[in-house]
Amino acid sequence: MLMTESRIVIDGMTCTHCEHAIHDALTPLVGVIGIRANASDGAAIVEHDGPLNIDEIAAAVTVRV
Repeated sequence: MLMTESRIVIDGMTCTHCEHAIHDALTPLVGVIGIRANASDGAAIVEHDGPLNIDEIAAAVTVRV
């Protein structure tokens, strides 16, 4: 299967701790091959080998208070 990259905007990502948290949250999702989170961009590049489930991504990165 062909690898694809998708850019996901993530509000509130402001530091390297956030980058690592995003990486750790998204890595286990089905189809995800790699993550490059960048706090200065406020986005992550997700490398994947199939369709992404945006609801799963949102749930993985949403902080629940």
